[in-house]
Parts: sequence; C-alpha cells; structure tokens
Amino acid sequence: MGGILWMHSISLYSANLITSRMNYMYAAYSWLQLLIGAAFTGSVLWFARPLLADQTEETTPEFVGEAGKIAGTAARAL
Repeated sequence: MGGILWMHSISLYSANLITSRMNYMYAAYSWLQLLIGAAFTGSVLWFARPLLADQTEETTPEFVGEAGKIAGTAARAL
C-alpha cells in the first residue's frame, strides 16, 4: 500500500513539473511573439518611411492662378 502512494506522489510531482514547464514555455513563447511582431512592424515602417514620405514640394494647382485672373478681370469690369 505504501508503494502505491509513493508512485502516485511521483506521478503527481511529474504532472506538476510538466505543467509548470508548459506554462513557462507558453509565457516565453507569448513574449517572443510580442517582441518579434513589434520588431517586424517597426523595421517595416523604418524602411518604408522614405517610400511613404513626400519628396516633391507643394505647389499651387493651375486652376487657382486661372481663377485669380478671371476674378481680376471680373472685378475690373465692375
């Protein structure tokens, strides 16, 4: 009878050890996913930033100058 209790205690100890190691690996894997995801997104944005940046300087559209000329002649006509 004492041998059976001893075997059950080893079995419960093993189950507890395996469960704690599985929880540890799950936690480590979760943190690894978070860090790799953030690093990948950050590096993509870092390298894509020059592609997304506007390199041309801003200019006034052509119709604005034409509208000003038309408004000027209309004002002079009054």
